Amino acid sequence: MAAEPDQSYGNTLPDQVERIGLLYEAHLELISDVRELYQSRTAIEREYAAKLQNLSKKAAEKKAKMEARFILGEDPTRSWDVTTLKRNTLGKAYEALITSIVDATHEHQSIADSLSTQVIDVLRTLEKRCNDTKKKANLIPIVLHIISTAVANKVKDKFYTTDMPNSSNTFTERLQTQLVERFVKILLFAHRLQLGHLDNLKEKLSNVEAKISQVQPMEDQLLFIEHNIRPFTLPDDWKYEPCTLHYDTDAMSTEPAPKIWLQNKLNRSRTKAQELAPLILLKETEFNHLSKKLQTNIADHPVGPVDDIVDSYLDAQHELSYYHTSRTILEAEIETIVAAIGDDMGGQNPHVFKSSSFSIPTQCGYCEVLGEIL
Repeated sequence: MAAEPDQSYGNTLPDQVERIGLLYEAHLELISDVRELYQSRTAIEREYAAKLQNLSKKAAEKKAKMEARFILGEDPTRSWDVTTLKRNTLGKAYEALITSIVDATHEHQSIADSLSTQVIDVLRTLEKRCNDTKKKANLIPIVLHIISTAVANKVKDKFYTTDMPNSSNTFTERLQTQLVERFVKILLFAHRLQLGHLDNLKEKLSNVEAKISQVQPMEDQLLFIEHNIRPFTLPDDWKYEPCTLHYDTDAMSTEPAPKIWLQNKLNRSRTKAQELAPLILLKETEFNHLSKKLQTNIADHPVGPVDDIVDSYLDAQHELSYYHTSRTILEAEIETIVAAIGDDMGGQNPHVFKSSSFSIPTQCGYCEVLGEIL
């Protein structure tokens, strides 16, 4: 809002030329401070750009050394080239991330150059020109040659009512107003430079965001599979090797004594298999529930419920695998023993222990009851 005609320095602040001059000098000092502020900002931008450049260089070198490993594995079976690596979506996102740092390096160097030449240098020029203008300003150094009291009074009246107000108004209407207006325009220009700088950085980050959003884990896994197919056959079955020194053979003895041991073993294996069945069913139900839950939950960047579900899923998977392995062992034992002795289970309660008849504590081979053998 413009000052009212009667609110000018000359009309409202008589005989304060010196204070008005000091106010003008304070504005010049403010310009100097802002110029130094932008100088420090420019130095930081250049330093940051140099650090970003070093960071992007190291990142590019690391990527070049290990890119093939995280895309195709350690020893792919098919030949590949740079085109193959560019098919990997995660690799594309990684490349975009490094490129964004390189671009940011250029942007920070560019804003530093722009601030230096278009803001700092302009502020320095404005500061110098205004200092020169201040020196040239007519501050009315009146030398009164008093010829008579009447002449002196006339000159005095002219000095305080005309010359001094005109001199004061020179600052408010011309020099200081022009100084502040130009200063504001320079600040607005610097602000627009920085807004453009931020828009450019935002554009680079948006490009990275797009590449990251396009990462397809299943597609990358298929690329890995494609370059790591190898022939595979199951290992041969192990075979029993008899010990000739002990007159051993690979035939299972079904004589009465060993047969009783086999019958006991068969009974225990079948009992354990029956006990294991409901445990497997319960664990399979838990595992299937966690599997569905894992598929419906979307992973987020903070550690949270999804990670807990993954932990529970893996625990259930390990326990279920252990149960299945136990069942496979029991089924193999049952199958092998039945092949030798058939379904002959023998007596289900072949003895009654009498503690007074035994002297050495031992377990029964059939029911595992602790008794005493003669």
